[in-house]
Amino acid sequence: MSHTKFIFCEKCRVPIRSKEELVTSSFFFLIATYHDRCFSQEIKGLISAFLSWPINGIQGNLTAIFASIAFIVMLLIPEVPIIIKLGILVPILMRVASWTFFERHLP
Repeated sequence: MSHTKFIFCEKCRVPIRSKEELVTSSFFFLIATYHDRCFSQEIKGLISAFLSWPINGIQGNLTAIFASIAFIVMLLIPEVPIIIKLGILVPILMRVASWTFFERHLP
């Protein structure tokens, strides 16, 4: 059973048709979706001060992996404040949310 969901680019409002052209990025704690070409244009504009690096792709996967390792290490060190531990969870949760809400719906 195929479950298709339309995902639109935040810049041009055109549907994104495949994972290859999808770039997800965080805007504070919201996830924004872009075509890869629109993201490169957007990052050059004024909004780039608030736009972070891509959540999906190699960079997002590596960030989530390193954050997971750091989180596990932080759990083993009781002196680390809870706020630091929760902060390490943010990129992991953003990566999971990106896949859950956007990437898994595209071919």
